[in-house]
Amino acid sequence: MTQHWEIRSTEEFETLVRRHQFQPSDSVVLRGDAAPIVIRSAAHPRPHRFTVRSGKVIASNRGIYRVGQAELVATMVDKVEAMEGATVTAEGTDVEAMGTCRLTLTRCYGLLHDRAVAEIFDPIVADRRTDVPLIRADGNVQLTARGCARLQVAEYVEVEAYDAVVVSSGDHSFLGTVRLHDRATADFSSVVGGRFTVHADGESVVRISISGGAASVSARGHAQVEHQGGELQLTLQEHAHARIVRTGATVYAYEDSCVLDARGQAVVVLRDRATCMRAENDVRLRDERVQRPSGPPVAAVAPALAAPVARARR
Repeated sequence: MTQHWEIRSTEEFETLVRRHQFQPSDSVVLRGDAAPIVIRSAAHPRPHRFTVRSGKVIASNRGIYRVGQAELVATMVDKVEAMEGATVTAEGTDVEAMGTCRLTLTRCYGLLHDRAVAEIFDPIVADRRTDVPLIRADGNVQLTARGCARLQVAEYVEVEAYDAVVVSSGDHSFLGTVRLHDRATADFSSVVGGRFTVHADGESVVRISISGGAASVSARGHAQVEHQGGELQLTLQEHAHARIVRTGATVYAYEDSCVLDARGQAVVVLRDRATCMRAENDVRLRDERVQRPSGPPVAAVAPALAAPVARARR
């Protein structure tokens, strides 16, 4: 028979475990208001489902933890369900978040909804065959990711990605904003619908292929942009470069940026010292770079012209 327990201290929980009071089907409510409750027991039988109702709980045993207006620090638990007002720090577990909550996740699989705010870190490993957990996010979720995390985003998600993070949207509609730094990658190669924005710097990479949507991309530093199709408004600055393979792109290139290849019915506008290495006949190439006049500058020419006039007056 299922029993319902309410625990307010670590000692109370350990005492019930020693007395074998728990059954796996029991429901346990944790209230760590006076002091954090530490759940580390591996004894059997033990409850499988916990509800963190208030205060702080530190857990490193198996089980499913649902967190409300409380704080949970979880390591290698089965699953964390973060609800409205929750604060969760988790490592090596599955996390599902709903409502407004704050998350710090390391090596976690995640499904994040609504207005969750998450910081994600997955260490960069030398063995690329190692499976990297995937975080899926939709709604108005805000993500900051570092290391080699993998993110799949949809709807109005906002992402700040560093290091070697990979951001994609699968085949979902995306309407949010992505900011890439370092060597991060945004791979939107199968987007269906939506209008999204990408800001890229460092040595980041952006891949775009849109069906029924549009993208606005600004790239600077040594960022790379690859356009495979769809409506794209692209701005290149500093040393950024791009390849335009399909129809639908409008490119404004500034400073020392470069369009390596332009095909289809694209529009390429060159300004400052920007260059275009190759453009097919269908490409509309507009060279708006300022052409410097040949010969000595005007300030140097004026005295040379004035000298004969002065000698004639004498």
